[in-house]
Amino acid sequence: MNSEEKRRPGSDALRQKLAAHRGRPERESIQADVDLPEASTPPASAPAASQAEQEHTVAAGESLSLIAQKYYGSQADWPRIYQANKAIIGDDPNRIRVGQKLKIPAK
Repeated sequence: MNSEEKRRPGSDALRQKLAAHRGRPERESIQADVDLPEASTPPASAPAASQAEQEHTVAAGESLSLIAQKYYGSQADWPRIYQANKAIIGDDPNRIRVGQKLKIPAK
């Protein structure tokens, strides 16, 4: 079997598309003028509130893990919210109610 016989069906059409594409600029050659802030610089709008305790009103369909994701970026941090609100929530962390106002401890 020679190399012509080993080609997969439709490979000629693919080669033609690739040849046509080669006339276009490569992605690496495309440039844009964009000013990005330096990574070490905190955003000017970083409020002190993100480091202070916040309050959250429970909405329908929410759980402590979803609330933790919203405020901390990780669902695994739900026990922090539960411990701060155990008196309001009770012994079962799965029993939060719509309208409850929960304290969200600072990060």
